[in-house]
Amino acid sequence: RSRFRAGFTLMEVLIAAVMLAVGCIAILSCMMQCQRMMLASKRFESAQLVLQLGDMAHPIPDPSQVTTSGEDVVNDELLNVDETPAEDLVRELEMDLPRTELEQLKDYTFDSAAYERIIFGTPVWASNIAPPLRTFISDNDLTGKHFAVFFCETAGGDDKASVKLKEALGTDTLDAVLVLLDPKFNPDPANDEKIRAFCEKLA
Repeated sequence: RSRFRAGFTLMEVLIAAVMLAVGCIAILSCMMQCQRMMLASKRFESAQLVLQLGDMAHPIPDPSQVTTSGEDVVNDELLNVDETPAEDLVRELEMDLPRTELEQLKDYTFDSAAYERIIFGTPVWASNIAPPLRTFISDNDLTGKHFAVFFCETAGGDDKASVKLKEALGTDTLDAVLVLLDPKFNPDPANDEKIRAFCEKLA
């Protein structure tokens, strides 16, 4: 008698069908989970943008500005901000905030010929570099220079700001990049090591 038989028994077919159904359910479940994660990521990015734009339009006062009576020295406009949907808030703030416009600087002297490398420092505002820095780059011939930058941010966006900085400088590379997360109000001991590594790259 042959050691092998042709075809499958009914039980084997049922088992294979169950396994296939379980596999399909698992795949669909993973796809739905990925979709939920992508949606949550998009909402998180929108929330970050709202926070950044809000911080630019209505900055929180420095703790040193708090009076002895315990009352903050804040602009009346900040106290009278009405609650609005996130989408309306983003549109309103984006209309008021310059992103790529140049800003008038006070008089200063700068001789680019005296420097081979220029190190910039800028806050990250809505994934952009600060307008005064953009003005400085526009006003000066920095051809042939090497560049490094340190960013200070509260809610991310340094990756996009870095791209925009390189576009403004007309370069593809930066010698070193340092990112500090809210270093003024939330100092992190790990920042010392980050700063040391940043300086070593420039040595």
